[in-house]
Parts: sequence; C-alpha cells; structure tokens
Amino acid sequence: MVKQADTQLSPTPSLKRWWRHALYLPWRTKGYFTPSQLEQIEQAVGVAELGHPGEVMVIIEGNLPLRQAYWVDSRQRALDLFSLFKVWDTQYNSGMLLYVNICEHHLELLADRGIDQFVAPEHWQTICDQVIAEFKQDKYAQGVLAGVQLIGQTLQAFYTLQVEDRGNERANRPILI
Repeated sequence: MVKQADTQLSPTPSLKRWWRHALYLPWRTKGYFTPSQLEQIEQAVGVAELGHPGEVMVIIEGNLPLRQAYWVDSRQRALDLFSLFKVWDTQYNSGMLLYVNICEHHLELLADRGIDQFVAPEHWQTICDQVIAEFKQDKYAQGVLAGVQLIGQTLQAFYTLQVEDRGNERANRPILI
C-alpha cells in the first residue's frame, strides 16, 4: 500500500506509527535501490535541471528516527528535511524535494515558493499518482525516475522566470537516510 500526504496541517501522535518504524529493519532500505539505480537517478536529476533555474533533490528514507516517529509523520519529516538540506536555499527559490519513506510507502513532493506559485496542486498530485502507480508494482527506482522526469518537465514548462544559468546549486545524488 502506497500513499501520499494527507492535507492535515499537523501530525497526530501515533503509537502504531512508532511501532511500525521501530520494527523496520534499516538494512532493507538499500535493497530497494541498487547502486546503478542510484546513479540513474542522479543522472535523471541532472537532466531534469537543464534549461531552467529549478533544483531537484531526492531523499529516500527507510524509516523515521524513533525519537520522532511518535510525533512526526512523513509529511512533517519531509518538511524538516526540506529545511535541513536547504532545498529552499537557492538563488530563485526554485528547489523541489521528492521524498520517499520506504517504511510507510509514502511519497511527498515539496516545491519552494518560486515554482509552487506557478503550478496548481492538482498537477503535483498527478505526478504523485504516476509515481505511486510504479511503487504499487514494487518498481521503486522506476517510480523515482519517473517522478524526477515529470518534475523536470514541470519546471521547464511552468518556470517562466528567464534567468542566467547559476550552475548546479544542489547535489544531484539521491540521499539515502
């Protein structure tokens, strides 16, 4: 079962969520993505960032840290990582985060204000739905690759600000936590 974020603003404390994350075996995370698939994702991020000032970051997390799992859901965790990895800190506020939580089979797309103002929430939901369709078939790498490609197409189509190329402001390599 794969899901994306609820529209609730603050997470509800959950002992069930804490237990799910406590019982998750961290070594399983690496089994979802081979080194060559991580390289493919890194290359896809580089391609997705061409032709516009958008920056794409992929974070794949096995499970939530136990000290947070009771209080924090995947949505809040994605927001925390958006801040921690400074996805928002780009010249044109053009950062995008694709966050995957393996334990919860959860996906989050977060867009900084420089792009989010141009894109309707329904468009982001369409991208989530397409990625989740791949996840439901246990094709996690293909889902992330599809998500990165669709994010790149979105940035190309909707990011109307014509700016000089500032180079790569964020690393393209997916982060495995």
